[in-house]
Amino acid sequence: MSVSRSKMYALLASGDIHEIQIGGSVGIPLEALRNWIDTESHTPE
Repeated sequence: MSVSRSKMYALLASGDIHEIQIGGSVGIPLEALRNWIDTESHTPE
């Protein structure tokens, strides 16, 4: 599974993926990413 940069920005902006601020950078907790992947893999299209 790949997620483009623009898609990741959209997910962060919508709150679908939780982010943390580390100095001037944005980090995504591994568990938040895993939860999103689990949700997406079980959602019918």
